[in-house]
Amino acid sequence: MQDILHIHFNKLKIKFTICFIELFLFTVLTGQQTPSKPYSNPIFSPIVINPAIIGSKDYTNINLISRLSGKPTAQSLSIHTRLAKQDGFTNFGIGGFIFHDRLVNSSNIGLNVGGAYHIPIGKNSLSNISIGLAIKGIYNFPIENAEAITIDSTDGILTPNFDFGVYYYGPTAFIGLSVINGLENIFDNDIIEQDECYTPREYNLYGGYKFLLSRKFSIVLEPSVLLNVQDETLSKFYEHITPYLKLYIQNGYIGTYYKDIDHLAVFFQYEFPRIIAGMFFEAPRKEFLSSQNIIIEGSLGINLSKEKTMFPRYRHW
Repeated sequence: MQDILHIHFNKLKIKFTICFIELFLFTVLTGQQTPSKPYSNPIFSPIVINPAIIGSKDYTNINLISRLSGKPTAQSLSIHTRLAKQDGFTNFGIGGFIFHDRLVNSSNIGLNVGGAYHIPIGKNSLSNISIGLAIKGIYNFPIENAEAITIDSTDGILTPNFDFGVYYYGPTAFIGLSVINGLENIFDNDIIEQDECYTPREYNLYGGYKFLLSRKFSIVLEPSVLLNVQDETLSKFYEHITPYLKLYIQNGYIGTYYKDIDHLAVFFQYEFPRIIAGMFFEAPRKEFLSSQNIIIEGSLGINLSKEKTMFPRYRHW
């Protein structure tokens, strides 16, 4: 009986993989853009796209992402943790991030602070549903010697906002729904969509599944999908689907995602005992490569868990 169930489960994994490949090929026919800056935020710092992910790890994580090549430049520094108690962890996670985006005629500097409440599911509490809320402020200021932006302001524009999300995560699957920049620009009616300081409301649906390929060598395949839309693009949501694919091997992974048919991308990350290091590359397929069109982003994280080493058990984070 167990052999029969094992065969059926393997067939189900094959069918799911085929469906994911079909979805991947379908999105090749449609144009879309990765919604965040840095581009690797959903990979290396997913709390940026959903505050409910805050505290979903059983360790404190500090992560720096910086664009090393390509324009515009961008950096982000994030931290999140689950609050601990004497015999384990509480249901509360706290965290946030700061970021800088260099635009054409101006720059954005922002601060995001939030928290999440995690509700265990099942007797072993291996699965959780979390609800997260974050408040943020984005300060946009003109760059000296740049062309004037639409709004007549030499002191910059401060925009308050908030993010909200729900998230399910377990040993093999995860899925989350979030609203980013929920207030849009309601505090300043003079800002129009053509302005660089315009902050659109975004909706994210992010989910994936982990397939165990080898328990002996700890190899896991994780296909996932990120749907990012704004109020103006809801009617054509199918053009804004980004498929991701990760292959975990023990303490590291390598992966790719589809941005559009004219670009290729690859990323990888490795977890040392205390340091987590990663790189992200994106380059055009049909152009001569240069420092202007190759995007390289580096990620450096610090694991502040109580354990001295992560190597005895692979997390597949």
